[in-house]
Amino acid sequence: MPAETAHPIDFQAERIRTVKDVNILLEFLGQRVDSRLQAHFEDTRGDLTVPIGKLAAPPCRTYRHFLNRLIAIGAPLPGTPADVVPASPSVDNVPEGDETLSDMAFL
Repeated sequence: MPAETAHPIDFQAERIRTVKDVNILLEFLGQRVDSRLQAHFEDTRGDLTVPIGKLAAPPCRTYRHFLNRLIAIGAPLPGTPADVVPASPSVDNVPEGDETLSDMAFL
């Protein structure tokens, strides 16, 4: 049985591919009428007294922080306009829950 050749993982290429995949998913979910993605973030729910059925747990508390972190991860990608600047972090200093996650784990 021939031995498998070990190919080193190109983390930069994987990061670029993952960010592109996330952008495609966000574009698809943003076109849905039911706001499925936004329903999981506490700052985008209309009536917080009505429990929602969570299909998955978001990696952070607010949708704003979610988008800002995605922009921060994807900003240095090739083909990204130079004028895209990540928004400043939230000034309320409330933990978002993703402080210990690496960029790849967040994605």
